[in-house]
Amino acid sequence: MAHFLTLDSVRVGFPIQKGLFRRTHGHKIVLDNVSFNIPRGQTVGLVGESGSGKTTVGRAILNLVPVLSGGIRYYPAPDVNNFMVLGGLREKQFRSLRQKLQIIFQDPYSSLNPRLRVGDILMEGLRVHFVKLTPLERRRKCAETLERVGLSDASMDRFPHEFSGGQRQRVSIARALVLDPEFVVCDECVSALDVSIQAQILNLLRDLQAERGLTYLFISHDLSVVRHISHEICVLNGGRIVEQGETAKVMANPQHQYTRTLIAALPSLVPLR
Repeated sequence: MAHFLTLDSVRVGFPIQKGLFRRTHGHKIVLDNVSFNIPRGQTVGLVGESGSGKTTVGRAILNLVPVLSGGIRYYPAPDVNNFMVLGGLREKQFRSLRQKLQIIFQDPYSSLNPRLRVGDILMEGLRVHFVKLTPLERRRKCAETLERVGLSDASMDRFPHEFSGGQRQRVSIARALVLDPEFVVCDECVSALDVSIQAQILNLLRDLQAERGLTYLFISHDLSVVRHISHEICVLNGGRIVEQGETAKVMANPQHQYTRTLIAALPSLVPLR
């Protein structure tokens, strides 16, 4: 299986600042020696409790937080000898990759500009990355993307607050997909939704993956959701990967006690006696 992204001993920490001049005195380590592969065209589920560092992994991949040590390699083609090292790139250097590497945030309401109409939200990225498109072509591309995620083109003239939670999440998905990405970080993107809406969004993500060959890093604290959508699972605890492998194998025969605890906490449909 061709790799798309490889994390090799990634270490992330936030500076501890003290004194009048707020000088840095060491770092609070959030991720310590995190290593795993994300195969091209598949979904890797990253699961763990709140505060385990899941979101930081996604942000480190997208160069939104600095990496203290280790490497993140991106393979633009199925060739192990052709890769780019993402960690440490300046924003100007990383900007050309923003189109290919996208993110869907946990809270669609706070991640969408409430002062902009949906059409303007979607067109922001197109103006930066698709400069050769005419305004009419950009609007047509936005309308087609909204239709694919289950919203009408009339949605382009509405504001985010006019939509339900599930519809806003579809807008967030459309904002990521309109740029024709190869990789999407799904950061707790269904955790705030009702169960029925969760199923719709998960099925939509799977359909889009089959159509476009997308690669996902699916971040969630809910192991049942991760089990449904992921080909492989990585279990994160205290900033470290404690277990990883194919989803079916990890669920059937967990090796680490923390993984067994997460599985034991899953709700059961069998009534208690």
